[in-house]
Amino acid sequence: MKNKMQTEYDLAVLAENGLRRGRTTGSCAAAAAKAALIKLLTNETVSNVHVTLPNRQEYLKIPVAAAQRLGQDSASAQVTKYAGDDPDCTDGALITATIARSSLPGMRLYAGAGVGTVSKPGLRISVGRPAINPVPEKMILDALNDVLLDLDLQPSYLPGLEITISCLDGEIIAKKTFNQKLGIIGGISILGTTGIVEPLSLAAYEASVELYVRSACAARPESLAFLPGNIGLSYCRQNLQLPADQMVHISNFLGAAISALTTYCHETNFAIKNLHIVGHPGKLAKVLNGSFNLHSSKSEMAMSVIAAEASSMGICRDLCARLAQANTVEHSIEIMAESRLAAEFWQHVENEIAEQLQSHAALQPLSKIDFIKVKLLAMNSRLLGEP
Repeated sequence: MKNKMQTEYDLAVLAENGLRRGRTTGSCAAAAAKAALIKLLTNETVSNVHVTLPNRQEYLKIPVAAAQRLGQDSASAQVTKYAGDDPDCTDGALITATIARSSLPGMRLYAGAGVGTVSKPGLRISVGRPAINPVPEKMILDALNDVLLDLDLQPSYLPGLEITISCLDGEIIAKKTFNQKLGIIGGISILGTTGIVEPLSLAAYEASVELYVRSACAARPESLAFLPGNIGLSYCRQNLQLPADQMVHISNFLGAAISALTTYCHETNFAIKNLHIVGHPGKLAKVLNGSFNLHSSKSEMAMSVIAAEASSMGICRDLCARLAQANTVEHSIEIMAESRLAAEFWQHVENEIAEQLQSHAALQPLSKIDFIKVKLLAMNSRLLGEP
């Protein structure tokens, strides 16, 4: 039952970029659970259900693909994941909730086939628990309590429920996600903080980066490395001697990764001694323009700031002019290689980026990152700050 004060969230209204929004796996799991409980208690097969969104002010009307009685004490229902225009690997996935009566009081969630189980510490979910994030878990339980309220039943009527969330082919889909690196085995995660998928927002990737950061911190390492791409992997292995679980692939989300790290440190009273940022200056030099989301749609290209840094170092005007006209940052590297000050210049850029990132981290609540060190590499993995 929806609150009369709630309004329906209309997925037909396009996002600001003109693309369609979708429903998270968390919203779909909550809808499937609600439809399954209705089937169990009333034998009614509903075509859609209302699921309250985490903001508590709105609800989603979600279609139900099917619902079945599995016996006197259990039922299941299926909802098809709809991601709108977002390139979400779970789009079209069939999410199933199976509800069974239990003699034990309360509601308990389980991971069925295709939904992962947490096997490593460091996430917001305890080891051994289903990979159902806290917000979706609350959505599921709230949806079930709505059914009891709508039917004017007390929770003691049941007295308990076992809720199993499954995903058809979830183990295959999970191979396209970070789950294996995060120690989530057996399938996908049930995610979502708003219940709504924002198209092309990369929100799911950013959420995965946060989980990856937390997982990397679980062993309380002295050092971590953030890598925007694969450039720098060999350096981290050979020169820093870091194991794979201490190298965090952050994509373009440098600012978000640092925020996730400082939040984790604050929550757990843990301090990172060394944070290494390793990658190509085409990404990392954008920090000098004040950009901490390194995606091309969110930040300017770095050639101009590299030219400005060269000028500030007293590099000859002719070389600076050519740097300003460079087509790419890799082209800037080739031009700068003509100067005897090339290594010194890139060391200067590394130090400037590190200083900016250290200042950015210091703005986070109770930051506990002692030292941030930056290493820049060319596309061929050559260290730029070394002769």
